[in-house]
Amino acid sequence: MKNWEETAVKIAEEAIKKYGDNKEEAERFIFLEACDCNDAKHYRLSCQAILDALFTNHKTLEEAKKQMVNVYKASTCLEDISRALALTMICNEAMEHYNKKAKKEEE
Repeated sequence: MKNWEETAVKIAEEAIKKYGDNKEEAERFIFLEACDCNDAKHYRLSCQAILDALFTNHKTLEEAKKQMVNVYKASTCLEDISRALALTMICNEAMEHYNKKAKKEEE
């Protein structure tokens, strides 16, 4: 598991502890925590996360790119785009982990 994936799992686990099955609050928490994490804030780390996903988790990268269409139109700055892409990947991965854990706890 790469750093950005570990970050996503930690954020999801914390969301589960704090909000349980309250998906709306958990989603808000996940987004805010992902915005504040180093993998999304720092250009070098965001680039590393994108490269890692390119080679190890291509599905997550492609999904994030689809969600980012409007960001590409709004900014041509590579730093902004890479940070937003890393943020989207982390949020998606954290929500996926949260949903899996929440589903297991229901069963």
